[in-house]
Amino acid sequence: IVEHRRRLGMTQADLAERLNITQQQVSYMENHPGRIAQEDLYELNKILNFDIVQLLKAFGKTTQDIRALAKEYQ
Repeated sequence: IVEHRRRLGMTQADLAERLNITQQQVSYMENHPGRIAQEDLYELNKILNFDIVQLLKAFGKTTQDIRALAKEYQ
């Protein structure tokens, strides 16, 4: 998340404003990406344009888990 945010030239405060949350919440997300709420994860993806499947797999989500999450947000 940090890498993608920086690539876009955004600060934590910039991202927080776009997500309508505090900078402290962005810091927490960056330090604990495995604990990001699903709805926040999808909003992050819209802003930062990263591979959400790769991120989810890195935190132990299975293909079945990912498909179930995707159905919720279609």
